[in-house]
Amino acid sequence: MTREDLDPRIRCDSQIQPIEETRSLELALGRTIQLDSGLSNNDQIIIESTLKDNTDLFAWSVTDLSRVAPGGCPPFVNF
Repeated sequence: MTREDLDPRIRCDSQIQPIEETRSLELALGRTIQLDSGLSNNDQIIIESTLKDNTDLFAWSVTDLSRVAPGGCPPFVNF
């Protein structure tokens, strides 16, 4: 994988699409995410409960990052 593969500024007019079928999962705070519809029942239960129990821990936008100034976020992540 190259840096260009990870840089969101490259090909910014294209949008990532899921490869397989997905289904929506409604979370607290009006958030919705897409999950693989091919998950086993056990995996689905575990993932859904984990996501629902921890919705407030995810950074849904830059403003959710309480210790990072919005102007201080890099446009890409270095690995």
